[in-house]
Amino acid sequence: MNKAAGHLIVDLNAIQANWRRIVEEVGVDCQVSAVVKADAYGLGVSEVASALAGAGCRQFFVATVDEALQLRAILNERNADIYILSGVTVDAFSLCQHHKFIPVLFTSELVAQWSEYCRQSGEALESVIKIDTGMHRLGLTMEEFDHLLRSPGVVHNANPGCMMSHLACADEPGHSLNAVQLARFRLCHEQLLSVVSSVRTSFANSSGVFLGADYHGDIVRPGYSLYGGNPLPGKPNPMQAAVSLMLPVAQVKRVCGAATVGYGATFQIAEGECRRLAIVQGGYADGIFRCLSNQGCGYVGGHRVDMVGRVSMDTVVFDVTAVPEELNIGQVELLGPHQGVDDLAVAANTIGYEVLTQLGERYHRTYISNS
Repeated sequence: MNKAAGHLIVDLNAIQANWRRIVEEVGVDCQVSAVVKADAYGLGVSEVASALAGAGCRQFFVATVDEALQLRAILNERNADIYILSGVTVDAFSLCQHHKFIPVLFTSELVAQWSEYCRQSGEALESVIKIDTGMHRLGLTMEEFDHLLRSPGVVHNANPGCMMSHLACADEPGHSLNAVQLARFRLCHEQLLSVVSSVRTSFANSSGVFLGADYHGDIVRPGYSLYGGNPLPGKPNPMQAAVSLMLPVAQVKRVCGAATVGYGATFQIAEGECRRLAIVQGGYADGIFRCLSNQGCGYVGGHRVDMVGRVSMDTVVFDVTAVPEELNIGQVELLGPHQGVDDLAVAANTIGYEVLTQLGERYHRTYISNS
């Protein structure tokens, strides 16, 4: 099928380099995993996970059982640990056992159910216990965790090889909640060690990696930074850009005199004024947010060109009046060297995570890899 909405280029070499950059950041005493949920943040889990495994990654985090099954098939015989972040239901325990998936258990009920399943199976099947240290998302509350420790048999049978939590404000290094969460996490780990002799820790996401060694634990869980997102908002990005998006120009037209552009006539051309407009293939069906209407921009040969009028389902209009006439306008750069994922996110008043995960299925995709 012809995917004519644009050309999405994913640089697997850059993703591998970003993973190795984090390995350098945390040192030899910490393992660097990769979060590849949501189709590797929209970039293609088959290609991305294979590239990361080729770089040496052996721990992967996904969100669901279905994603874990897909990833296991991709990695095939590779020696890789696959963690399921959003937990599993009882009817999926046997799948975890068969495929050696490691479930993240975030409620007392899940811990008890997994513990009983392990007891009945006669196998010490590994799990992760997740603690809510202050984000108030998934995870046992401090009170639930304290109550759980009063049932050491349940904890022991659940075989928690790792304890994890998640930072709420890691991208704000000076936020007081970071230190509060760290203190709670350390306390819970000490308490868990009174029941289970050895438990690894996993606390830091992409931004948490750069909070320092205190936050690293045994396994860090970068996701966004692997794909070129800046884990240090407001500071130079230590990661390499991994994504570019070029939108093909379907038509260039000159519009003169009093006129409007797009649905709702939200962009007006004044009487006596002429504008050159480039209509490109790609719209909100392809992850180009409608809120970028009359706000966003692209680049043609290094020249900034503004979005004019409303973003449609399949098209966006750019004002290319300032682009030299002799320059061929065949495509518009929406993501690339002049505008990164974080830049586009700022224009859309969102975050780069959403930009990546909303990239549409109609793009022609090219994966760059030395291998």
